[in-house]
Amino acid sequence: TRLAAALVAETSVMRSAAVLGLCVAFVQHRNTAGITQHFPALLGTACLLLQEESAEVSRAVLTFVKVCCAVVPTDSLRDQLPRVISSFCHELGSLKAKFATRCKGLMRKLLQRFGEGHVRPLVPQEDLPLLEYLLRQDRRRERRQGDKKENLLESDDEADEGEGDIVGD
Repeated sequence: TRLAAALVAETSVMRSAAVLGLCVAFVQHRNTAGITQHFPALLGTACLLLQEESAEVSRAVLTFVKVCCAVVPTDSLRDQLPRVISSFCHELGSLKAKFATRCKGLMRKLLQRFGEGHVRPLVPQEDLPLLEYLLRQDRRRERRQGDKKENLLESDDEADEGEGDIVGD
């Protein structure tokens, strides 16, 4: 509770440190019921800090959101998915361009955990190109991995064909 109380500290340095402390606590206690229980309230409070448009605090909040996306159970996170997507699509405001890479990482993490069907309806129109880009990248990666597997299988077959032959006497 002291760590959560530090979210309303006077300075932005203290607020960002409190948010990063919450990240560490979430990672260390990832398998406890307390994380699932307190996650919605802490997420809402942390996302409110994005309104002050401080780069340091925004970076800490985006880190917290990413940690939550990684360690919170899928069922609990699914209920908060609109809030999570809103945090890095709408609430970053003028700092969105500065944190484009972090936003892309968050979107990729959500796609991995929930799939396109759950994420697409919640993504605002202006962020759909990012979603499409990530989906295209995933399809390309799958095709390349499929091609590599086929090539490996074919090269094995070619090596096996010549195995029993005796060359040159």
